[in-house]
Amino acid sequence: MKGTEINEVFEKVDELFKIHLKAQIKGTEIFFTKLLNVENLITNQKYYLLFLSDYGINFTNQNELLEGLKNFINKELETIKNEVQNYQYHMIKDLVYDEEFIHLQLDGLGYKESKLVKLKSKIDKQLLAIKND
Repeated sequence: MKGTEINEVFEKVDELFKIHLKAQIKGTEIFFTKLLNVENLITNQKYYLLFLSDYGINFTNQNELLEGLKNFINKELETIKNEVQNYQYHMIKDLVYDEEFIHLQLDGLGYKESKLVKLKSKIDKQLLAIKND
């Protein structure tokens, strides 16, 4: 996906919920695409809906937002693990493969994984701080 991780949607989420993840979000390929304020007309329950590409997080407070981001990161890390295993399988099983291409892909996945792990660590620290308040 083209774009930048730091956009007006991210800035609004940061302004409203003080998530302070700007440095960690860069390079993760997590794109905040939409933020909606939703009201269930049957229950009168109000919440936010944040879209990260095609993934949605429903939340009412900072804690729920951070938990939703953490769940999304875990799914992204699992996807990266599967992609790495797929590339490694093809390196072993294929008679002919583009070695340079695969190494570039693996390097990119490693970088993204590293950024996601750092982001998850920062979120864990914030969740712990919220829990201890």
